[in-house]
Amino acid sequence: MKNKNSINQINYNDNSDIILNDNNSMEDYIIHLTEKLKKLQEQVQFLREGQEKNEEKYSTIKKENSSLHNK
Repeated sequence: MKNKNSINQINYNDNSDIILNDNNSMEDYIIHLTEKLKKLQEQVQFLREGQEKNEEKYSTIKKENSSLHNK
């Protein structure tokens, strides 16, 4: 994105609504959103992998616990 002194920049009004001044600002905003989307996708993948690992651990511990109770 452009710096604050640039004529072509993305501004926000009091309601945090985006005000785009020109096509360059629109392009910068799209790039910003694309980067943000990639980060969110990475976070979702990280959470998904963590959930899968936790489910595997839970299943293993549940089986071990069950076998201990059956002895």
